[in-house]
Amino acid sequence: MTQEAQVAELVRLIRLHGGVDAEHGCSWVATGHERQEPGVFEKVTALVEQLGLERIRPAPAGLIPGALGVAIARDPRIDAAL
Repeated sequence: MTQEAQVAELVRLIRLHGGVDAEHGCSWVATGHERQEPGVFEKVTALVEQLGLERIRPAPAGLIPGALGVAIARDPRIDAAL
């Protein structure tokens, strides 16, 4: 998968299952909801690693509903695509 395709997939997952938190300077994907497509956590984790993005640990309190999730430090590649 090309970097452009990886960015596009991550942006799709952010739009579908998460959002952007300007206050905390991150994008996020909630991964613990039963209605989500299967394997969201694994997909996001792999894309974050492949793109060399920085995960925020722990995610800011209350940012990710449902406990499981991934918060990603803002990145120009992702921001431009969002």
